[in-house]
Amino acid sequence: MKTKLGNALKTILMLTVLSATAAADDAAIKRQLVGRWEFEGGIIVLKSDGTMNDPIRKWDVRNGKYVEIKTSGNTEAFTILKLTKTQFKIQDDAHGRGIGTWTRITVAESGSGDQTQDTGQYESGLQESQRQPPSNNEESPVILKLDRALNDHDWSALSTYIGNGAVNYFGHKNASASFIRGDIEQDARTYRWTRAYPKRSTFRQYVRDGVIYESVEEQTEALEFNGKHHQAHCLLEVSYEDGNPPRLISISLKVLR
Repeated sequence: MKTKLGNALKTILMLTVLSATAAADDAAIKRQLVGRWEFEGGIIVLKSDGTMNDPIRKWDVRNGKYVEIKTSGNTEAFTILKLTKTQFKIQDDAHGRGIGTWTRITVAESGSGDQTQDTGQYESGLQESQRQPPSNNEESPVILKLDRALNDHDWSALSTYIGNGAVNYFGHKNASASFIRGDIEQDARTYRWTRAYPKRSTFRQYVRDGVIYESVEEQTEALEFNGKHHQAHCLLEVSYEDGNPPRLISISLKVLR
């Protein structure tokens, strides 16, 4: 009996030591990762508080893996293949298990002064007046709530406005809820992040035959996992029936320039 108890205590002690060691290793890796990195033309800033230059993501190191956490709660894990003072090589645990190599850079090399570290903005060339992320509070127009859900790839939020109905969805007539969900999930696998900066002074709303129409101009940008960066000035338009919640009828995005 004493032997069994002693072995059990040794096992618990060993697990506790291993857990503490793993936590210490994660903390050491995280300290080493803090800073500015370049990846295929984009600049990634990892801050010591777990935030980064992407307002919808945070980062961490867990069980020896680099992890990114979206505001929607989705987590993406990457196996660390190599980490030096100047290079960070990782393999995506999903998305086709692609391998990416980040290179550490200085503020001078990024050509942005210290703005990204202070503001958390991606160096995209957008003017500060264009960086107006949509509000998601109860008083926001429906179009801005939909915009936020789409850019967060947040199906749970978007599905509230769709239910089991069909929607004219970005050129797809009578798109079903399952089609829209699949499209959002595919975007989440394609894009590292997508953002929209609505110009609130361009917001328009009118009602016709019981249907509410809203539109707003916005600057959009997106970064694919392969490093491709997209940017455009667009017009977002939606129509919906009022209710609690509103029922989305159509949504479209036109490129203005």
